[in-house]
Amino acid sequence: MSTDAAAPPYPWYRLRSAHYDAIYVSPHLDDAIYSCGGQIALQRAAGQRVLIVTVFGHGDFPAHGPGVFRDYQKRRLEEQAALERLDADGLWLNYADMLVRPKSLVELVRYTLPFSPLSGALRNRIEAALYALFTRLLAAAGQLYVPLAVGAHPDHRLVFEAVRAMSSRARAWRELFYEDVPYAQVPAVRADRLHYLGLSRPRSSTSALHAVRETRAFWFAHAPTWQRPMLSLLVGAHWALSRALFRLFGRRDAIADECKLSERPIDPVIDGKVAAMRAYASQTAYFFPAGEAIYDALVRSEGHYVERYWQLVEPTHRTTVKAEPDLPLERELARVDQLLRELQS
Repeated sequence: MSTDAAAPPYPWYRLRSAHYDAIYVSPHLDDAIYSCGGQIALQRAAGQRVLIVTVFGHGDFPAHGPGVFRDYQKRRLEEQAALERLDADGLWLNYADMLVRPKSLVELVRYTLPFSPLSGALRNRIEAALYALFTRLLAAAGQLYVPLAVGAHPDHRLVFEAVRAMSSRARAWRELFYEDVPYAQVPAVRADRLHYLGLSRPRSSTSALHAVRETRAFWFAHAPTWQRPMLSLLVGAHWALSRALFRLFGRRDAIADECKLSERPIDPVIDGKVAAMRAYASQTAYFFPAGEAIYDALVRSEGHYVERYWQLVEPTHRTTVKAEPDLPLERELARVDQLLRELQS
């Protein structure tokens, strides 16, 4: 099967197994490997079957567009190259990402509030699609890896909320939530997300100004010099306003009764992870320094390269959520069944 052919029921996929020991949910083309590439390399070295499900792409909109983030044809080719380097499988759902999909004013307001849960028809479709894939493709003792949505990108939050809604209906799968790279590289961004989720106390010593400085040193490094003052002003204003609104209207309890952070060393495979990251040439050049300096930008703990994963235990007071009326489970299950029939033929 040609990876460039539009093979129904999905725009692109590479599956070599009917069941997987680990399924990683990646909001965009690159997120899972940036955040979990080391663990994926270790799992493949141990003979485990690994699948990366990428949720967002260009949707029904043109595959090409201006800017480093909108050339989806190039980005998909980069994804395929990265998967080849790690010898992992992949599947692209291709829901339209935030850059290209139409958005209502209400959605835009909710997107700008990093602590606001996201729901609606798009989240329901994502939930149904992931439920169908997990039901059919995850091995009996398999493990799911889902973004914690550090950085509060709306697409990451939609995936996080979809999986959380799914989990509240039935604890059918084992889930670990990974810290999203590159956002998790910025201590203030990571701390705010954990605070918004009720998983940690706020860092009282971290002012909005200090947070902007941390963000500027990392995210704005590749922005044109003339853009940096305006970007700093916008980020600072948004940060201060978000924190003020969270104090007034934000979460009053934690999303979990218990949470456990695991820092997993990836020293033996760090070169393989970096090679896979560099396969995303257009994105890695934007978020990470060139050459050997990329190693200095990756997460370390006690002198070791690590990737961070959170295990969450559902609150005991949380009630079971009834299925949404527009949750298209039957349609999504039929799509996966069609895919499996094609693989067996």
